Amino acid sequence: MNEKTLYDYWMVCYRRKFTILIMVVTAVTGVLVIGASLPAIYEARAMFYVPSSAATQRSNLSATDVPLPTSNQDDAKANIGILKGRDTLRAIHAQFPQRSIDTLQRNVDFTAGRDGIIHVYARDRDPALAAAVANAYYFAFSHFLTQRMQERALPRTAAIRARLDDVERELQAVIASRNALAGLSGSPLLDTEATELIRERSGMSKELDELRGSDGQSGENNGRDTTSPVIAEMERQIAQIDMDLAKTRQKTLPNHPDQIALMKSRDAAVAALQEKMASLKSNKKTRSETVHSMLQKREQRLKAIPQYQSTLNETDQKYRDLRAAKSFLKNSLEEAILASSKAGEIGVIVETAQPPEVPVFPIVWLNVLIALIMSSLTGILYALLLDYVEDRQIARRSCAPAVAM
Repeated sequence: MNEKTLYDYWMVCYRRKFTILIMVVTAVTGVLVIGASLPAIYEARAMFYVPSSAATQRSNLSATDVPLPTSNQDDAKANIGILKGRDTLRAIHAQFPQRSIDTLQRNVDFTAGRDGIIHVYARDRDPALAAAVANAYYFAFSHFLTQRMQERALPRTAAIRARLDDVERELQAVIASRNALAGLSGSPLLDTEATELIRERSGMSKELDELRGSDGQSGENNGRDTTSPVIAEMERQIAQIDMDLAKTRQKTLPNHPDQIALMKSRDAAVAALQEKMASLKSNKKTRSETVHSMLQKREQRLKAIPQYQSTLNETDQKYRDLRAAKSFLKNSLEEAILASSKAGEIGVIVETAQPPEVPVFPIVWLNVLIALIMSSLTGILYALLLDYVEDRQIARRSCAPAVAM
């Protein structure tokens, strides 16, 4: 049996061309009918990227800087892991309850390019729904990271607020103390007070010396104080009575009524003088004690005045330290609040998904092309098979007479 050449195979296909054509037409017709009967599936694509170290980059970049996507594919894979997570899937299902979780998980794919851009592909029979699902994944992803960042920021913010309240209370107390000292230390009022205190101290010291000196003189003069006009007048009256009594004794007898009256007057005047002198002595002692006490107070006040400036300097330093601490804490609190408020700006949208107009399945031209190729190959193989069967039958019939002989 001779081996067939390519021409022989070609002739076999040519003789069976109608069979092959019927198979091709049948396959194409079947593909068209099946494609028309199947519902169309649309695929929408959304693209976004997450800047490298989004939290730190946002705090380091200025308002005019543009955050760039990370080139590390490990970070992109981690972000895709978040997109595929159950929390994100539940958030998407909450927005689109008409699709089950399994359907959403099966009909959504994620890829990460070498440039770090994440592609979200969502498929559905409704093109608008497919686009909405693709776009929703970015916001669900941002919301997930936002919650995590805020959870980490809350304890720090609370600690900063508590410390800021403590510093504010300390600062108010220092301000009150500072205002009280600032009105005295180093002021003209305090200088005037110091001058007045020195003058009063000098006057009181002189008065105290005079009081102590007069007490010594009165002791030497048997308790008499000749410096008092009242005492001098009373002594003059006693001296006048003594003179009158001496004249009366020369003219009258010892028991004469005039002598008795003058003696009684003298005794009353002496008693009044002694009482007055005792009263003056007591008043001088009280006055001396009062002046001494006032003098001690003036001395204490004068000693305390230099301490005001030192205390004020310490208070001013504490005031400046607390002001600096308050400013630092306020800036830290503002940064923490700003970071929490901007936490939703995690990624950057590159492409927003739009409702597709052309379905991804079925693709008529591709299905027809595949049907043409596959049906042609099948028809050729079928034609070759028929030719092989015929050749075997012919060979069997030709061998039958020889066997019979």
